[in-house]
Amino acid sequence: MGQKVSQEDNQENKADTLVICEVFSQGVLHASQRLQDYLSFVDPQSKFQPATNTLSEIFLVNFIGFCVGKGVEEQIMTSQMTKQQSSLLGVDWVWTLCGSVRQIKLQMALQALQLAELLHGKGSAEDGAGTLRWPTRVSRA
Repeated sequence: MGQKVSQEDNQENKADTLVICEVFSQGVLHASQRLQDYLSFVDPQSKFQPATNTLSEIFLVNFIGFCVGKGVEEQIMTSQMTKQQSSLLGVDWVWTLCGSVRQIKLQMALQALQLAELLHGKGSAEDGAGTLRWPTRVSRA
């Protein structure tokens, strides 16, 4: 026998999804602001040039810390790819947003690129390599 989802359950499910998406958006904003604070540092000798992976780590630490503070670490999961996975898939990390019953609502695969890498020859305009992609892939469950 098939199960029918009641209208009440469906409304609750939608509300749950909206809350998770809102917390996710707040987390991205929070982490972006912290990263911007970090990047506003002015090196008097102009030798400070953090690598893309360092900036990604700073962003992720702040994002994850925000999610833990909001108590949604079980509903917003961040998976960082290994160097091999990143090379193979062209993705640096994957975010998974789940509902309260661990049902996947949204997955985003992202690639972080720093503008300096684009300008200093990590690919040319002809071959299309090094183009900024944000998000790389989005899939809905």
